[in-house]
Amino acid sequence: MRDQLLQRHIRQIAASLITATAVFLCTLLGNHTAFAQATYCAHVINVTYPDTLKIRSEPIASARIVGELDQNASDVEVIGSSGDVDKWVRVRSYDDEHAIEGWLNSKYIEQDPIQACTSEHLASSGIVLIPNDRTALKPQYREALPPFPNKCPYSDDHHYISAQITVSDGMLRHFQDEGFTLTTLCLAITSSRVQLDPETNTALPLVTPEKDNLYGWILLNVPPCFRNGTPLLDCEMYYHWFWGWPSSDPQTSANLKKERDYYLSMGKTLDTTMRKYIAHRTSSTVTLEYDDFVQIAGDAAAQQVFNPDTPAKGVGYILVASDLPRGYAYQLTAGTTAGEVIEADTTNLNPDLKMKIEKAKVTLAVPWTLQAKP
Repeated sequence: MRDQLLQRHIRQIAASLITATAVFLCTLLGNHTAFAQATYCAHVINVTYPDTLKIRSEPIASARIVGELDQNASDVEVIGSSGDVDKWVRVRSYDDEHAIEGWLNSKYIEQDPIQACTSEHLASSGIVLIPNDRTALKPQYREALPPFPNKCPYSDDHHYISAQITVSDGMLRHFQDEGFTLTTLCLAITSSRVQLDPETNTALPLVTPEKDNLYGWILLNVPPCFRNGTPLLDCEMYYHWFWGWPSSDPQTSANLKKERDYYLSMGKTLDTTMRKYIAHRTSSTVTLEYDDFVQIAGDAAAQQVFNPDTPAKGVGYILVASDLPRGYAYQLTAGTTAGEVIEADTTNLNPDLKMKIEKAKVTLAVPWTLQAKP
């Protein structure tokens, strides 16, 4: 840990020296722009016409074009700014395998609340990746950083990231205070089919380091009700974790209760089966998928729990291990070819749920490092 801190301190000093040198040279050469360091992640806003997203070689509109940002770009790294009245920012983005670096008018860029657009930024959120296949990751996530001391167990074959995941002591302590273990935290953050808090329909902050897999994401904050790794039992599942409100029916308290009862029934069926299975198991750690569950509990129970029909909307796989609070845990899955997120309509909800939804906007909609304390 001390070595990691030392290396980061060295990088900070190096960045400061580079900035100081750039400012000195700009002054020496009579350049009308003074370079200032301001590294953060950003996304595109205020697009009026295509030329606004041209990346220039110098911070002036007539400078040579070196690249262009996509209108939906959300993983832009701002690495500096000019001192002009018409302020420009120096940006770095990636076109497939190659970095594009240059200047863009700052009014088309806004700082992103999810500061995880590179390996370095992701590390500041408490996560370092150890790539299994560097070429499968986006270029900005391939940097080999010193891993954090807490390696996610059991997950290499069941998450959608081409890397092993390590989390910082600070991140682990934060979630341990909410009742998580390392294993249940890792199961939660690698749930690449969970994008919403099922209790409030709040969008969870996530990062997608995979180059070709849009659904290979890592969550940067997770609902407390995932603490035991058994969210079907522990969460008030009013909403679907991938689509939100999956019905054309109005979002009344009565209809949300029906939705919750549906998933609670699924969780109870799974819990009854797993308690019996665990009581007679011989191996210390095992993972169970749909076919395994059919052998244990039969077709009807497997259909209810895994719900494998297209689009699937049940359990993805089950982990059985002695260090889990209930002796088992699982990840939720969902089909990705149908359905779309439907926002929570609080018009007809009871006051307690309305308040819970409002609270989630400051506790779950941001990375855990920015989470407001109750």
